[in-house]
Amino acid sequence: MAHALVYGLVGVGIGLVLSVASRWLPFRRQGGSVGPLTFLRDFVIARRVWERRDACVVLATGLLYIALWKRYGPGVELIIASVHTAVFLLIFVIDLAHRWVPNVLLAWGALLALGVSFLTREPPLGSAFLGGVIGFLWFYLIALAYPRALGAGDVKLAGLVGLITGFPGVVTALTLGVLLGGLVAGGLLVTRRVHRKTYIPYAPFLVTGAWLNLVFGTPFVARYMPW
Repeated sequence: MAHALVYGLVGVGIGLVLSVASRWLPFRRQGGSVGPLTFLRDFVIARRVWERRDACVVLATGLLYIALWKRYGPGVELIIASVHTAVFLLIFVIDLAHRWVPNVLLAWGALLALGVSFLTREPPLGSAFLGGVIGFLWFYLIALAYPRALGAGDVKLAGLVGLITGFPGVVTALTLGVLLGGLVAGGLLVTRRVHRKTYIPYAPFLVTGAWLNLVFGTPFVARYMPW
């Protein structure tokens, strides 16, 4: 347990970096020219690190890293899952706050996924490519049919999820993301917190489904899915 708590503290440190990055990337998108180190200095001096959103990111990262240690223990799998978790969390926070999935995160995430597949064969390279193609085409067709439901970032993110989870994992991961999105959207509609034309960011649900499938595996996740 002590080792898990220590790794949780590592997660807290990474969560602080993610929190800063979740503000710096949109800042750069809007034309800001301050570098990440200067932005971090100003961020800490201004005490924005203690805002609710930042505290949630830091706490969530620490808890997830404790869960990862308990799931994997020390080793290469832990490092890989930790990096994927950091990327997923950053996408989650940015899309939730800014309705935007940065291409730079998708590109680096794809390179990481292919590198992991090539070096560890988990998933095999062919499975990763097939998963990426299926994920991208699946959500591309949905976006064509319902252009207001998904953005280009969601379509590319589905491809990234496929690269990470491979085939058939991509089917389980994305289906779980769709179900989670539908449940939350339905709950918000029933409670009248949103209306039918309200845009609901989709990336948080996709990365949640991908993370659950990545960490617990397709058979475990599929056990709780309605088929």
